[in-house]
Amino acid sequence: MNKITIITPFYNSEKFIARCCESLHQQTLKELEFLFIDDGSQDSSRSIVEKFAQQDSRFRILNQKNQGQGVARNIAIKAADSEYTMFLDADDTLEPNAAEVLYVKAQHENCEVLRFNCYLIKSENSSKEVLNFTQKIKNELKNKDDLVTSYNLQNIKDDSVFGCGQVCWDCFCKTSFLQKNDIHFATTKIAEDNLFAIMVNFLASKISLTEDTLYNHIEEETSVEHTKSEKVFQIFEVFSQVEAFLKQYKFYEQYKSPFKKYIYQVLRNRFALVPQGCKLKFLGLILKNLPLFLAIKIILKIILKQIHLTSFLENIFSIKNVYINNKKHKCMKILGLKILIK
Repeated sequence: MNKITIITPFYNSEKFIARCCESLHQQTLKELEFLFIDDGSQDSSRSIVEKFAQQDSRFRILNQKNQGQGVARNIAIKAADSEYTMFLDADDTLEPNAAEVLYVKAQHENCEVLRFNCYLIKSENSSKEVLNFTQKIKNELKNKDDLVTSYNLQNIKDDSVFGCGQVCWDCFCKTSFLQKNDIHFATTKIAEDNLFAIMVNFLASKISLTEDTLYNHIEEETSVEHTKSEKVFQIFEVFSQVEAFLKQYKFYEQYKSPFKKYIYQVLRNRFALVPQGCKLKFLGLILKNLPLFLAIKIILKIILKQIHLTSFLENIFSIKNVYINNKKHKCMKILGLKILIK
């Protein structure tokens, strides 16, 4: 059995996957397996991974039709043959000693999950800063103590349990813990990490923390406009899968209020990523998918955050004449959104 499985889904990643593979090949710990899941790539990224596999037998490639990183990682977790499992995105890299440091510390801590810090590297200027995940987690614990080195569900503030660690790439996990508890990602193409992180928080008996910074999260230069996509509508499926988990394990009633706050926070943040012509549809889905009182409360908060005009009532509903290229048009405003009537 290998000591660690490192899971990397990829889709059309030819621009950066070589650096990812190289960082794995250079790991100081050798008893590793690298599971790459081809999510239906249509570029040369697969052939790049295959070249590394020809030189290093620890590289394995699995295949699937394009279904997203969540489904890909779920397949790889089931296929993992190791003591521990961790995750690496195709556009990121690991420090050369990452696997070795994490393995030694996890063995010493005898924990199910070990969380660590990451570097944020911005590609446009190569700036590098520490993402201090462990300190953020400590701030979400009931006992705020910088000397805390481990925690579980009972130590997390109720209002923080859904937001305490929302990525997977700072998690070094016992493979048996993931497989026996069916810890998995949402089967969506956005926010798939949320379900994984929530399941870890609720089901792990011991999550340890280390101040080591071992992961390089490389942020490519992308404008907010380019990240806007109708995939944002899949967030409601993420909520559904989280709710199903809470009910399956009898957590729902106890954590109903924090769950609602989590939904509001996510929707508020995601609203900025909704394409301009789809905002009314998104608000409609809030009404359709959530209890009426909660939906109305969330919509009003989103609107109040989004609009900064003098008259609130005018933003709820109004019709005005506007002139475009010397032609008169009707401009209807509903819930802060403008609709041009030609």
